[in-house]
Amino acid sequence: MIRATVKFNKQVIAKLQQSEIQAIQDGCEYILQEANKLVPLDEGTLQRSGNTSIDSSKKTGSIYYDTKYTIRLHENPQYTFQKGRQGKWLETTIRANKRVLDIIRKKLQEGFRWF
Repeated sequence: MIRATVKFNKQVIAKLQQSEIQAIQDGCEYILQEANKLVPLDEGTLQRSGNTSIDSSKKTGSIYYDTKYTIRLHENPQYTFQKGRQGKWLETTIRANKRVLDIIRKKLQEGFRWF
């Protein structure tokens, strides 16, 4: 019989978990920044309502806009907006920006370089 004892370095695990959460946050912030380039803009209220939220226990992130007219404008791409702005701005941004994966990958790699 062979026995082995495995001890996990709690500092390394904590650093990796921190890197995961930071990667999610960075990815969400990047998508929000890019989506703000397409969000319909009149007075800027909709754009300023954009935000991110991270649930570290579930390791998920959300990107959202919070006005009473967000859904109406987002879900009606047939509306005509100024200066290249458009409906479905968040969906379009997520589909078009594969770079977010590079941001997440980089942050995770930084966590692994720690040990």
